[in-house]
Formats: sequence, C-alpha cells, structure tokens
Amino acid sequence: MADELAPPTLFFAPFVSSTMGVEPAWLDYNGHLNMAYYHVLFDRAVDEAFELVGLGVDYLREANCSYFVAEIHTLYKREVSATDTVRVTLQLIDHDEKRLHFYQRCATPRRAGWRPRARTCPSTSIWLPGRCRPSRPESTTTLRS
Repeated sequence: MADELAPPTLFFAPFVSSTMGVEPAWLDYNGHLNMAYYHVLFDRAVDEAFELVGLGVDYLREANCSYFVAEIHTLYKREVSATDTVRVTLQLIDHDEKRLHFYQRCATPRRAGWRPRARTCPSTSIWLPGRCRPSRPESTTTLRS
C-alpha cells in the first residue's frame, strides 16, 4: 500500500500559528518588543506553516532545497509589550515556479478575542536548490494537497 496517497493535510486559511510569548531579552528600554523581534515571530509562524505543507526541515534534508526570504515589508500598527502573547496568521497571496508571496498579521489577545494586526508583513520568498545561488524554478511539486 506504499503507493496510496496520504490523506490531505487540512487547515483553515489563513494559517494561524501557535500562541507565542515575548521573551524578556526581546524588549527595548521602553518595555516594548524591539522591532527586530517581530521578524522572529513572523519567521516562527512561517516555519510552522511550511512544516504543515511539507516544506519544513524534512524537505530541506531530503531535497536539499528550501525557501529564503527575498523581500519583506513591515507595517507597525500597535505596540506589543512584555506581557502580551501573539498569534500570527499567514495567507498565501500568489506563487509561481520559484516564488511564494504571502501576507502575515501579528495579533494580540483581548477580552473578546484577538486584537487584529499589531503588525503586518507582506513577504516574498524564493526557492533555492541547496546552497546554490541564484534562484531557479522549483523542479518538483512539493506542496502537500
């Protein structure tokens, strides 16, 4: 039965990350999350989403290929402080044979749910074979159905 297809991986769109906390070392002297660490939160959410669709660590080991950030824009809408937890959503906007364009939102909790968009982050990632540069079209279909 090795030739049977695995059942599809199901998840809601947009993808919603696990709840993440703010680490004390990430705070600036105002007690707010330093701007660089928003990207750590966004990156951790990408890792979770990529793992879910088969583009995670196993894909890198088996195919010697991965995606790398080519461009990123961050819009800072709200402060995140030491006591906040966050969740990041990721929505695939577009793709071609070597690029993924996705939009991320960082949200913080409130009494009636999650406060939308403390930060937003449209990103473009490019597919690279192994450690080679420059990018080229991906040679195989890797996303799980």
